[in-house]
Amino acid sequence: MPTHSAVEQRQRSIELERRCLELSLAGATFEDIARQLNMRHWMTAYRLYRRGLRRIPQKAAHEARVAQLERLNRLRLKVWSKFKDVSDTTELGVLVLAALRIETRESHLLGLDAPQKLDVEQVIDVNEQALRQRQQDVLAQLSISARAELLAVLRKEKGTDDNDAVDATRASHNGKP
Repeated sequence: MPTHSAVEQRQRSIELERRCLELSLAGATFEDIARQLNMRHWMTAYRLYRRGLRRIPQKAAHEARVAQLERLNRLRLKVWSKFKDVSDTTELGVLVLAALRIETRESHLLGLDAPQKLDVEQVIDVNEQALRQRQQDVLAQLSISARAELLAVLRKEKGTDDNDAVDATRASHNGKP
């Protein structure tokens, strides 16, 4: 028979799974969810989210996917509507990155990027590599000042230094002004 402490721990875990699902449906990233629920790493939020999805019936999971797809479509429309009013390269870069993140999330949600055969020795996720390559391609087309502005926006958004963005900016520079 489980102890009182084990039952409380189980209830807390189920409640955290529920909160992760709710926050994700509301549009929060796993980094945001982890921060809001006082978790040390975004992967904890992701794992609780996935475990929570497995607990809910298939019909409810399908409804959750449909709700997320609708939210992504609304976000996509907002982003694309702003492209016509772009006034500088920094704003263009931010919009392109936002559009790419929406597409990446949607393809993941629909299982479009699922590998046919998993290579155990593969270290970096293919989706992550593709996103990084797209980001580097976009950054390579920006001027140094536009890259610096974009980096400042990303740092402000995250509230921390984004070493990946710095690396991508340096890698995309390749001697271009």
